[in-house]
Amino acid sequence: MKGEPDQNSGRAPARLVFALRADNASVASMARDRIAAWLDRQRWPAEESHDIVYAVSEAVTNVCEHAYERHEAGTVEITARVEHPTAQTRRVRVSVIDEGRWQHRAARPFTRGRGLRVIRALMARVRVRRGTTALPGTSLVLTSPSVPA
Repeated sequence: MKGEPDQNSGRAPARLVFALRADNASVASMARDRIAAWLDRQRWPAEESHDIVYAVSEAVTNVCEHAYERHEAGTVEITARVEHPTAQTRRVRVSVIDEGRWQHRAARPFTRGRGLRVIRALMARVRVRRGTTALPGTSLVLTSPSVPA
């Protein structure tokens, strides 16, 4: 795996990078499967792994629902890496990026619209950057709580 050594520990971070066509609900399932398998290879604790997988799934679902007009084809890029903030701890940072424009869906059932709240509840830190007319796209950077190294 490719990456720069972590500043604090000198260890090379483990990385996962993939892109999917953001065109239907099965995209979130594919992202879940890839992230879960990668976390398993990293020997991530099960409970924390489930939280990361669920948060990524919510983020990818948001891309499918909000990033592109219904007739547009678009992609979602997911980049995940293990970081070592200290010699005794590690965490996962996941970026979910699209190149679309935020689309508000007018008539939504009352059960919709909680994705970002769920993601924030599961992750230690969440950063959202919504694109502009000049620079479209949204990036969501999710940082998991630290676990023992």
